[in-house]
Amino acid sequence: MALFSYIYHFFVNFMLLATAYFGLSLLGQYDQRAMLAIMILIYALLRTVSVLRSFSFMHRVERLEHELHRFMSAIATTDTVGRRQLVSDVALSRHHGELKAYIDLLFLSLVALLCLARIIMT
Repeated sequence: MALFSYIYHFFVNFMLLATAYFGLSLLGQYDQRAMLAIMILIYALLRTVSVLRSFSFMHRVERLEHELHRFMSAIATTDTVGRRQLVSDVALSRHHGELKAYIDLLFLSLVALLCLARIIMT
């Protein structure tokens, strides 16, 4: 399922990049092209802020994982298989979320570069 999730994120972000490219390439007048590029940049900025907030959330989850390990070792009770599985599932979910966020940031930076290039070059 994780592989399909990565493919989905890649496909959606690639379609955003392709739409921005073709939209900016088909407009003939500079004013229209610049206005569309600015709107796309604003959208990319909003999504970038969202992705950066998810990184902050993932960092907090990682800190909670370390605290849980420390707490479990301090009380020295018998670790059940369920607790260990829960901790490993949370770590795996955090890792998948970070990879998806990196994919989003890669494509959003490509979209931003494309828009800036289309604004600067006539």
